[in-house]
Amino acid sequence: MDCLVRIYWSGIDEESRLAISSSIPKFLEEYLTNDIQNEFDRALIDQLTLPEIVKRKIIDNLVEAYPITAQHPMISNIRRFLIASGLLEHAPTRSLMKQYL
Repeated sequence: MDCLVRIYWSGIDEESRLAISSSIPKFLEEYLTNDIQNEFDRALIDQLTLPEIVKRKIIDNLVEAYPITAQHPMISNIRRFLIASGLLEHAPTRSLMKQYL
């Protein structure tokens, strides 16, 4: 995949690169929410044959959200993709992505 993105990226003009670059941080904020994981965890916990008080304590201890920073669990994979695809060779993109690097 990163090879295809590298080929595409190398063939587009600067205006297109800037448009794509400016949308990546917002996409990551939306993509890296914890909502889907929380729904799954709660559904799984509800299916357990445990007393309700125990289920409630487990749910109360769930991580509500990870901050979207360089330490986010998924950022290392995203960072590798951005490097391999060549997007971070583009200074404006690198600047927009600095909080994730």
